[in-house]
Amino acid sequence: MPKQIRQLFAIILTFCEPDNPLHLWNTYKAFMIEDFIHRSVPLIIAEQAALCQVEKIINQCGKTLADYNLPVIELDFNLDNLENFNQNVQQSIDEANRMRPLLNVNQLNVCNAILAALNEQPSVENQHSRLFFMDGPACSGKTFTYNYLIAETSSRGIKSATAAWTGIAATLLTNGSTLHGLFKLPVPILDNSTCNVTPNSIHGHFLSQVSLFLLDETSMIPKHALNAIDRLLKDVCNNNFPFGGKVILFGGDFRQILPVVKRGQPAEVVEACIKCSLHWQWVQKFKLTENMRVHDGEREFSNWLLRLGSGTVFVKKEDPFKGCVEIPHQCLIRENDSIVEKIFGDAEQDDYAKRVILTPTNVDSLSINEEVLQRLPG
Repeated sequence: MPKQIRQLFAIILTFCEPDNPLHLWNTYKAFMIEDFIHRSVPLIIAEQAALCQVEKIINQCGKTLADYNLPVIELDFNLDNLENFNQNVQQSIDEANRMRPLLNVNQLNVCNAILAALNEQPSVENQHSRLFFMDGPACSGKTFTYNYLIAETSSRGIKSATAAWTGIAATLLTNGSTLHGLFKLPVPILDNSTCNVTPNSIHGHFLSQVSLFLLDETSMIPKHALNAIDRLLKDVCNNNFPFGGKVILFGGDFRQILPVVKRGQPAEVVEACIKCSLHWQWVQKFKLTENMRVHDGEREFSNWLLRLGSGTVFVKKEDPFKGCVEIPHQCLIRENDSIVEKIFGDAEQDDYAKRVILTPTNVDSLSINEEVLQRLPG
């Protein structure tokens, strides 16, 4: 019945031109969202979902909610997921049960610490013990750990939100978004920047209801962005504890890309890192050290990459190559050899998508892509 009432409401808006559509919505919205509430969908999301369905109908007549002075839709969600809300909870339970036995010891230590923090209410005593950092190089299982925590918390009815500094990294996370999208960060971000969210807005209410934030690619997050997020969560939660008392798991690898500082010197780039934020002193650190994807024949090279990133690999001590690192012979291609032939030479056509060449410039990228395309039939 609620679905039919939403359809009737849309028809009334479109063809009957009511004097006060907002009053009509406020009077009868409880009946229009009844099915969502019955499936334990939070009230604020249920209202947005109902409005979304109404707007889909009136859009067919060239109208929008704004044309009738109705609340705008501020949350980005999938209506199909809401239609199967209870089923999604069961899927989360099944997924968490599947993933839990696959966690290694280090991953399990991270997850246990996060879940223990979620079981505690924020207080004066623990306000500085709700921030965590998962330090791990590529292929150490950070994404798997995030996705397990998402499934585990969802199965327990705990709301989580996931984000990464870059869009590509966000696509690897369940329901991932960018930090700019999740927290409405401004561009550019300055030391006194504020996020474009108010406590009384729907998005502000959404953030206040989230208990766990999972933030990936931490090495790229500028400390000014972290400070802006801290101010935002304190504001929307009306709570002066760090980050509004929320549990936050940061993850990343500081061997990789640091914040981008336009024409910045190395010291300025380091100063922009969140490690230079006052909040970092309270962060509990965990390390993931086991490479979950490396094959036995590649383990030596993987270890060499870790030493290179940590600054412990051997460097030349004499000129003219003083301070330079000697690249392993097997990684070098002779000047007259084709890098495309080296990487794609023995590949079947279906395997091309599994191989990639990284380049520092667009010019090289276009040239290499053209050479690869020439190898394909048709």
